[in-house]
Parts: sequence; structure tokens; C-alpha cells
Amino acid sequence: MDCGHDFGRFEYLVERYRLELETLEAKLGVTSTGAEETPASAPQQHS
Repeated sequence: MDCGHDFGRFEYLVERYRLELETLEAKLGVTSTGAEETPASAPQQHS
């Protein structure tokens, strides 16, 4: 059944995003897991 979605294009975009992310992380000297734990990305609690 053809639902009209171009999954090949989606996979290509995801792969390009991952490659770009890895390149930027290498330039910054960070890793994916380390970047997720930064204070800026942590949820903030407002009182």
C-alpha cells in the first residue's frame, strides 16, 4: 500500500542531520550524551 510518504527522503534528511551533528560535536569537543546534560538544556523549574 502506498501512503504517499517519501520515506527514502526522510531517511536521507535524518542521515544528513546526524552527520552534521557529529561534525559540530567534533569541532566543539563534546559528545551527544555530554551535550544533553548541560545546564542550558536542562528543564528549568519556576517557583
